[in-house]
Amino acid sequence: MERRELSERERIALGALLHDIGKVVQRASDNPKAKTHQEFGEEWIESRLPASIASELKLFAKYHHFNTKLHPELDASNPGRNDLILVAYADNVSAGERDIGGDDLSFNPEQPLRSIFSSIDGATDVLYWPLISLSSGINIPRKNLVLRKNDYEDILRTFESRIAKIQITPDNLLALLEEFMTFVPSYTATPGDDISLYDHLKTTAAIALANYNYILERFGDFSRVNPQDIKNDSEKRYK
Repeated sequence: MERRELSERERIALGALLHDIGKVVQRASDNPKAKTHQEFGEEWIESRLPASIASELKLFAKYHHFNTKLHPELDASNPGRNDLILVAYADNVSAGERDIGGDDLSFNPEQPLRSIFSSIDGATDVLYWPLISLSSGINIPRKNLVLRKNDYEDILRTFESRIAKIQITPDNLLALLEEFMTFVPSYTATPGDDISLYDHLKTTAAIALANYNYILERFGDFSRVNPQDIKNDSEKRYK
């Protein structure tokens, strides 16, 4: 694969799309609680992506959590880079539906993705999606489903095989994430999460780019903007 330099916009989009890839790697690991999903993600990007872009993109996996009491080294403001702060903020906005508590290692890798149809008025059963790729065939949600390590291993192995064969652009990566992460739960620290990792990554990228466009239009030079202006939630930036 030929060496190329990422534009600022492309770097932000790819960083947002890959910031939580460590969750899949973590759940496929023999010892998932040995490291945080940020550390798993950083190591995976460094080992699996071309060196020409891995050195940049791995930082989005490492620094996408800020204001973290237990892990201050993961504070996205430390590197002084606005692109990292932008994606960390977008991740926070995208995950706004969660009631987040506990430390970074509070998660249940056996927890599957809940079907949204379980939330319909009158639904009598809580159903969960088996973890398969989107093109594997018809996926039927089930009761009392538990995910296993090998479910994540299978998804991750095939995803790695496919990503090694593509040019890593935002459009190509988004299509690949849809194929393999549609039935991966984004959050497993509490039962009943019905938002897929694909949807979380996609909305994080969309929010980050919308904010980026707004900042460029208002301030001009994104790299020189005060980080507090990136995280300013008093303005209607996404209408």
